[in-house]
Amino acid sequence: MTYVFDLERDFDREPHVDADGSRVIDFALGYDLDRSLIIVMSVMLVRDESEAFELCFGIRTRSPANALEVSPPDYSSATAQRFVPPAATEDVLSVVLSAIIVLIEAVKPKDILMETFHANLPLKAMKKYKLISDILERFSYALIDQFRDETDGKDYWSFSRND
Repeated sequence: MTYVFDLERDFDREPHVDADGSRVIDFALGYDLDRSLIIVMSVMLVRDESEAFELCFGIRTRSPANALEVSPPDYSSATAQRFVPPAATEDVLSVVLSAIIVLIEAVKPKDILMETFHANLPLKAMKKYKLISDILERFSYALIDQFRDETDGKDYWSFSRND
């Protein structure tokens, strides 16, 4: 695979709605030249059965010929390490945080949920979730609940907007 990292910082600020009704902001991480694919980070608000929106971000591949030809999101750290050079992780996180701001300003969900993909994350890996929590609180979302589930080891957050 010939992969070229080329972070898109000036992403489309209008969220699109995917086939599942999720609100999505995509930005390019780079290009797989051998398979003619764009590697994108998707930042998503996915409505759940309780009408809350789950905040997710993951890596997908997309066809340059058809933006609707997109893979499901991959949330694994192995995929992130494959497509984000270590020296660029802070830059990518900065764009993810900007995309989150654009999404919450556009959608204005009442309730937001968040969970980690991996279990028992170390403190260093939890840094991004603290930054996201700080952003949500800045936009009038109160932290309702936060815990690490003893059964699955994943961390969970629940926020609600004070209107």
